[in-house]
Amino acid sequence: MKSLLVAALAVSLGCQNSSSPVGQGSASHGSATATPAGSSAAAWTPPPAGSDARAACAHSDSCILRGDCSPKAGGGCAPASDSDCKPSKGCTMLGACTLVAGQCKITSDADCAQSKRCVERGKCGFDPAKHTCIATEASCKTQEACTQGGNCSVLAGQCAPANADACRKSTWCATKGLCTPACGSAADAATNDCHCQAGSNADCARADICKKDGRCTAALGQCQPR
Repeated sequence: MKSLLVAALAVSLGCQNSSSPVGQGSASHGSATATPAGSSAAAWTPPPAGSDARAACAHSDSCILRGDCSPKAGGGCAPASDSDCKPSKGCTMLGACTLVAGQCKITSDADCAQSKRCVERGKCGFDPAKHTCIATEASCKTQEACTQGGNCSVLAGQCAPANADACRKSTWCATKGLCTPACGSAADAATNDCHCQAGSNADCARADICKKDGRCTAALGQCQPR
């Protein structure tokens, strides 16, 4: 589920903002309101347009996702500064933390370092050619998946085991049966999350998880109960 959300955010951030003018079709944004019987229409006073627009943008889904938290002069919402970008999902998940030409973008290693991709997958380096965050040798080595699981090298921008030996010599091979590389080439890495997995029942049989917990059957990359 998380990977689907990340993919949806990446697609959203790659598109031009096309927000509709703020406040259309919403009574809370200054649209017509029924007048109580016996009172005149002139008695109703709409809220100030400026504050209404700011509130609408700040509470919009596009503010949460892409940092579109400030009203634009011609209508609609857009980020007005880095402070709009930084709380957004685009920044915290993908690294799109800096305002560039009216949109929140990934621009540096510092942006990538703020993202979950860095913390959870070692994607802490900025690739200016692809405008995305990629794994680096240094960032991979800080991950638990390296120190315990053998994912200490970089393959197609991802932290990955350098070879089958890296998996077999890892702590997670001995304890969890994760002894076989899930991908073995840059082409695989471009479309798959590279890691060490339980590739066979033999991987599981040698591991603590089989001997202690009876999880001796390899399925979906993990050791499962018989």
